[in-house]
Amino acid sequence: MKKVFFALILLPFVISSCTPKNKSYLRYVDFVDIEKFVIPHTAYEGDTVPVYAQASAPNGCWSDLKLYMDDSKKTRTTIYAMGQYESYDFICTDIFVLKDTIFKFIPDSAGTYVFMSQSAFKLPVLDTLHVLPVR
Repeated sequence: MKKVFFALILLPFVISSCTPKNKSYLRYVDFVDIEKFVIPHTAYEGDTVPVYAQASAPNGCWSDLKLYMDDSKKTRTTIYAMGQYESYDFICTDIFVLKDTIFKFIPDSAGTYVFMSQSAFKLPVLDTLHVLPVR
């Protein structure tokens, strides 16, 4: 009985001595940069227009990059990306994390469509797509 009691008293000290001291852990999801995006200059209404986009993060603490295209506005489309940052003691590998994708955009009417890339640390970049009516 004394051995069990003694073991229970020592258990918190043993566990606390096994955990790392002064470790700083940080994990969050945030915007990352759009490195580039490419759209054609012209298309016809109803065409499927490929929109290429590439996101980047500055170091290996970033992972799970995801690109999004928000075309909820009639003639303005926003492209942005998010990623997960996770580090212990702010130590990150020195690599450039990239992710790319091709979105499919189908304009439903003729006119000028504005595409904007929204980045964490870069200025927004605008480009236009001129959509012509079907002949």
